[in-house]
Amino acid sequence: GMELTIDALVGEGQDFTQTTVPVFASATYRFLPESSFQVYALAGLGADFTRREFLEGRYALDRVDVGAQVGLGAEIFITDSISLSGDIRGRVTGNLSTEAKMRTDCIATSGDMTGFCDNIQSVTPGEKFQFGAQFALGANIYF
Repeated sequence: GMELTIDALVGEGQDFTQTTVPVFASATYRFLPESSFQVYALAGLGADFTRREFLEGRYALDRVDVGAQVGLGAEIFITDSISLSGDIRGRVTGNLSTEAKMRTDCIATSGDMTGFCDNIQSVTPGEKFQFGAQFALGANIYF
């Protein structure tokens, strides 16, 4: 099967607000396709679209990370068209662009608040890739 997921994640840090929209497409394989209890595996590709705003929105950083995910899950059908599912996914995302001009952009945007920009440099190599896990529970309707 095929799966398309689109999420929206919003959070605040001490000095910033961040919105991330992950978009992933995955292929799924069901080990027991005729059973009311199905175990499945999945693998897919996608991207995280992130906007981080500083100085109450006066300076914003947009970033796109491409990624891959693999996972295992289970689904139990309550009726022919309604089910409950749960899975765990491992993800790796990486930034393929450079952000070396972040500090210059910040100074140009924030003007006299250049002290804020002093600690904004470029992305270090250790920040190029992120690894994580996601656990999801869901209710599904098939039509």
